[in-house]
Amino acid sequence: FKNRWQNVVLVILLALLFYQSANLTLRTKQDSLLPVKNRIATYKKNAAEVIKATESNAVIVTVRKDKLFFPERKVIHTFEALSLNTELANILPDLIKEVPVYYYALGPEPTLALENGLKLKYLKNIDQEILYQVK
Repeated sequence: FKNRWQNVVLVILLALLFYQSANLTLRTKQDSLLPVKNRIATYKKNAAEVIKATESNAVIVTVRKDKLFFPERKVIHTFEALSLNTELANILPDLIKEVPVYYYALGPEPTLALENGLKLKYLKNIDQEILYQVK
């Protein structure tokens, strides 16, 4: 009789541990499987919108979102807002002569006027991010 209760307690304990582990792995944390799956689906939807709105030879400048658009579009990755990146702004006039250039921003830019007389033309919001054309 004692062994039977020990086995029942052991099965209950294992079931509880399994449930806790599965819940943690699948749902609880931001990096759990289901939240990551949902984020990836959102990323794909956003990337499809940008790809649809841009020419096939376009270059997209972006902060931390370069993997969304590569390899469908050429990408320039930057760590700061385009309006604050003078080094990148200095090479854009020559690039714009060759191909269309877009900027995919994580949020509104502090200014739409860039170095060398370039401007950001608002195209559309995609969730909380913004697509601009560099002119």
